[in-house]
Amino acid sequence: MDEKILVGALKKFEAYLAGLTEIDLIILRGHLLLEEILYSIVGEFVFHPTFIKKSDINFSQMVNIARSMSLDDENNSIWGLILAINKLRNKIAHELPASSNIQKHIAKVKDLYNSEKKELQGDSERLWANDDCRGMKFSITMSMGFLYEFLEEVKRFKKAVHLIDTIYNPHRHDM
Repeated sequence: MDEKILVGALKKFEAYLAGLTEIDLIILRGHLLLEEILYSIVGEFVFHPTFIKKSDINFSQMVNIARSMSLDDENNSIWGLILAINKLRNKIAHELPASSNIQKHIAKVKDLYNSEKKELQGDSERLWANDDCRGMKFSITMSMGFLYEFLEEVKRFKKAVHLIDTIYNPHRHDM
């Protein structure tokens, strides 16, 4: 390999790493946590979750699958917040360096968060204030809380299905 190419690549890599910010890390790690909960939701709902893991479903597809399983919250505005966090994560993860319009995506997450907090009678502007890192943490935490509540709903549904299955298919269960 040409040494000039290697040195150039290493310098470029160092420059990109030097450009990483605290908010980048919050978004990337928070997104991973949201993705983990989404896989738990879908995995809990189905009977053979290994096929979900093998299917290579992307984040927004997983969101849509989870939404399709919801009894009452398929149109909850927090789904939009989750998808906005995903768009922001994609900007950071797939554009080197992240484009200058990242602030536009942060503002979108902030607006969705503030809108949600107003519905909950909270003082959202004060919570986010001028600290995007703090606001992003609140946005991701709110999304996680919503998804964990949904996971509990899925677990209750799965218990009901299991009970019905023990009645109609006793041969599958040790009784």
